Amino acid sequence: MHAQVKQLNEVARIITGVAEDRGVTSGIRYYYIQPNSYDDLGDAKGLSQIIRKEPVKAEQIVCAGDVLIKRLNPNFPYLVQSPPRQAVVSTNLFIIRPIATIYPAYLAFLFEQPGIMEQIEHLCGASAVIKAISAKKLMGISIQIIPSEKQKLLGDLWLLKRRRKKLLNEYMVENERLLIATARRFVN
Repeated sequence: MHAQVKQLNEVARIITGVAEDRGVTSGIRYYYIQPNSYDDLGDAKGLSQIIRKEPVKAEQIVCAGDVLIKRLNPNFPYLVQSPPRQAVVSTNLFIIRPIATIYPAYLAFLFEQPGIMEQIEHLCGASAVIKAISAKKLMGISIQIIPSEKQKLLGDLWLLKRRRKKLLNEYMVENERLLIATARRFVN
């Protein structure tokens, strides 16, 4: 497989999050994605909203295909597939927006690979209790760029892996529920 090693800033834009305007009661309303707004299965949870006096930059609006990673203790990516209209991320997240030739699911896949996570850990300081990465340091992470058809294949496999994990979790919850219901029938 022919791969090129490039720095992240060569294949994606790194966009910082938006701070809340505290105490503002009227203005422009945005959905607000925070680190606890999604999980490692790719599920978005209840989003809060913020109101800002001034509009955010157009590039700070979350788009389909964006990859979100946490600024503090980054551990897994979130691939945005269908964002709510007018959504922004908090200052505790980065938007990684791939250029047109990079398949977003492949980029998200890379952020779960040991080599990338080791680079992030090294840049954050391996012994730090709270690992924080800056946008500038994130730009310098080395990633392997493979041909487009291989990116699509790996990205789609990554999406299937997450779907399988989600289905297995749902199966375990349902299995537990059925076991409890069956046990109650015999006890009562």
